[in-house]
This record gives sequence, C-alpha cells and structure tokens, in this order.
Amino acid sequence: MTNEQLQVLEEKERKAGDIYRERAYHNAIRSISIYPKQITSGEEARKLKGVGNSISTKIDEILKTGTCSQQ
Repeated sequence: MTNEQLQVLEEKERKAGDIYRERAYHNAIRSISIYPKQITSGEEARKLKGVGNSISTKIDEILKTGTCSQQ
C-alpha cells in the first residue's frame, strides 16, 4: 500500500516537472520494494537507502491514515 501511495506522489512530481523529487520518490519506492519485510513505520523506512526525513514522514502519514495530504 505504501508504494502505491508513493507512486502517486512520484507521478505528481513528474507532471509538475520536478525531476529531483520524482527521482527521490522513485529511489524510495525501489528501496521499499526490495526490502524483505513490510514497512511498519517511517522510522523503519528511514533506514533504507533513498528514504529521507520528508518521505519517511509521508510514509508515517500513509500508514496512519491510508493516504497522504500531499496527493
């Protein structure tokens, strides 16, 4: 579920022309996809390559509410 929501944010940034944020989401999605366990918190995701503070905060929001206010 987290990756699906992050993909929506990645697409939003692509459409906005922000290649740097688009790439950041892409890298985070890739890291989460290959992680062998299900992510249960932004803090856990933060330990993965490509997941920074901003994305980990969004992951916490997605896990808590099922969506992200940035969408």
